[in-house]
Amino acid sequence: MPEPATRGRVAPIDALLAEVRRSARKIAILGGVGVALGLLTWAIGAGRHTYIFGLVPIHWFLVAAGAIVPLIAYSQVSELRDLDFRLTADGVRSRDATIPWDEVAEVYHGGTIILAQGLIRSGENRRLRIVAKDGRTIELELRLFGRASKEVPGALAAITGEIVETIVDRQRRELDARLDAGERVRFGDALWIGADGVAKSPEDQRPIALASVTGITCDEGRLRLHYADAKGRPSSRAIGKFQETANVHLLEWALRPRDRS
Repeated sequence: MPEPATRGRVAPIDALLAEVRRSARKIAILGGVGVALGLLTWAIGAGRHTYIFGLVPIHWFLVAAGAIVPLIAYSQVSELRDLDFRLTADGVRSRDATIPWDEVAEVYHGGTIILAQGLIRSGENRRLRIVAKDGRTIELELRLFGRASKEVPGALAAITGEIVETIVDRQRRELDARLDAGERVRFGDALWIGADGVAKSPEDQRPIALASVTGITCDEGRLRLHYADAKGRPSSRAIGKFQETANVHLLEWALRPRDRS
């Protein structure tokens, strides 16, 4: 079994933590400027009769904003520092569970969820979920704001790539065995693949033949299956959300006609 190159804490998370620290320092400086301006306006009496939203004097608003914003930035640093997610020679490990490599059944590639408060986008959560054959689950969730959040997709992609590289050969062998036995394998609630084609459920009597499948695309987080219909015309249908589809990395392998090697 190949052994992941990463040791201890996952390197992409370390790189992400460094970026968050840099962003936090810049925000802290801006916060300090805000506090200083607020105290200055209070000291010289400027803006004494100027209110924000008609409620808060402008100098107190600057002081409060300058004090709160850095606290939010540094909370991100604490959140990353507290992460306990490691790839070891034995498997994927978190604070609460360890899943050995040969027991990893499903990988849900990190998706993006926008958290909204009214009409304001307050942040982004990105998750990577690992599910064992017995149902145990490990999730890596990164919630960040601002510039540092742009680093999250690359970090999760590197981590996911290492996990997939370690398990994909074993997963392909197990998938082939199930398909050759006539089983339909679940990838999503409405995506089941068997030797007879792509079905919406285990009981679907009209699967799309594998030989007619021409590809899969992802559009705005949703997967679409492209195929030729009974008359040979190009057609497609939605088959599920990317972040809710298990083992996306196995789809191309599963969709190949079974008479191929």
